[in-house]
Amino acid sequence: MRAWIVVAGMALASVASAQSVQNPSLVSFVCEDHAVDDGHELGFFLAGAPEPVQSVQLGDPPADATGRVVAVIDSRPLALGAYTAKVRAASGALVSEWSDPSNPFERILRRPTGLQVQ
Repeated sequence: MRAWIVVAGMALASVASAQSVQNPSLVSFVCEDHAVDDGHELGFFLAGAPEPVQSVQLGDPPADATGRVVAVIDSRPLALGAYTAKVRAASGALVSEWSDPSNPFERILRRPTGLQVQ
């Protein structure tokens, strides 16, 4: 399986922006064997680490006409820091190797919202 991953934030104004992605909420990848796989796992990796510090099952979201799969993710369970993501496909008991790493992203401390003084 060959997959390319892009991790993006919902509020990201421009993909060409020089700023890194912070607190991503979407992941997108192309899976050439999407017609025969039955699930995908997304792993979050620290720089240079061979194994993910955390992973999440994405299920088997549909692919568009170009083969691109998009899934909603929640980065809040990750500890604060810098990461890359990798994805792998599963078909029954078979699991592919991890993909190449995504673009880097950061899990940062979110600012408080909904402030009220009473």
